[in-house]
Amino acid sequence: MTSERTFAVQAALAHQPRVALALMTWTLCLGVFSVHSSNSPVRVHTDARHYLLTDHALSGKDGKAYQALMAQRDALAATLPRDWKTDFTWLLARSDADIHALLAYCTAHALDGLDDKISARGHSLDRVEAAMAFDLHDFWEPTAESYFRKLNKKQLSATLAEMGCETTAREVLDMKKDTAAARAEREAAALR
Repeated sequence: MTSERTFAVQAALAHQPRVALALMTWTLCLGVFSVHSSNSPVRVHTDARHYLLTDHALSGKDGKAYQALMAQRDALAATLPRDWKTDFTWLLARSDADIHALLAYCTAHALDGLDDKISARGHSLDRVEAAMAFDLHDFWEPTAESYFRKLNKKQLSATLAEMGCETTAREVLDMKKDTAAARAEREAAALR
């Protein structure tokens, strides 16, 4: 689930340059002005481990968030000059909007919520999501196939209870797995 969440937050952040700029600036300040470890979800090395995310995300490379990220990557890559790797000065001739779009995408690419432990302070992606008015459902919908069939009945029941569907949570324990997964999909869709 952290893979799906990370992809979705990346896809949303890539379209919010102001939030990305603030997040990247803050992350860089933590590295420059602080000797303490940070809880920033941004890894400045920009290796978002997409190979791991696609392996762990139930939707893999077929997911809406991954597809949105790759489409934006292709569009931005098409704007880069042939010798862009030589130095950064070509950016000085670009508009702020162009630079912000690149920065937002690169910051989003660096976002890493995979394997993040939820602490008393919450998940490291929580504040990023709040700053963007993020909704996971914009990029991922749990379906019987993409999510619910992959859970055992006890996990499925707990998930339904967490969604506020206590009666269904009890009922799925007595259903066949495919029937329970289909019921969970209907319940999740009804909550949307």
